[in-house]
Amino acid sequence: MNGKTCVITGSTAGIGKHTAIGLAALGARVIILGRDQNRLNAVPEEIKTLTGNADIHAHTVDLASLADVRSLANTIQENYPCIDVLVNNAGTFHTDYTVYKDNIELQFAGNSLRHYLLLMQG
Repeated sequence: MNGKTCVITGSTAGIGKHTAIGLAALGARVIILGRDQNRLNAVPEEIKTLTGNADIHAHTVDLASLADVRSLANTIQENYPCIDVLVNNAGTFHTDYTVYKDNIELQFAGNSLRHYLLLMQG
């Protein structure tokens, strides 16, 4: 994975975080995405310490917001000319019908639409 650029959604905890650690250990440039700023501040340093790979980047994004996803896609295009791997790890689970930003149902926006939009904008 040396020289490859990997973007991972939902990568500040759990499977996404461990995927980021694994890819960093293999020498990839890792771009972690999450909505929790406190975790985003801590995780890159943890990954750098664990793997010795300093090429770790973090971006805050609310993946259920179309505007946030579009903005993120533009940021990625401007700063990282080639994305080799995209891991769509983030997901949400809600038992009730909740309309979120952009008047789109939250679970659909978070689990389906954002992945499509991130790919199409990128």
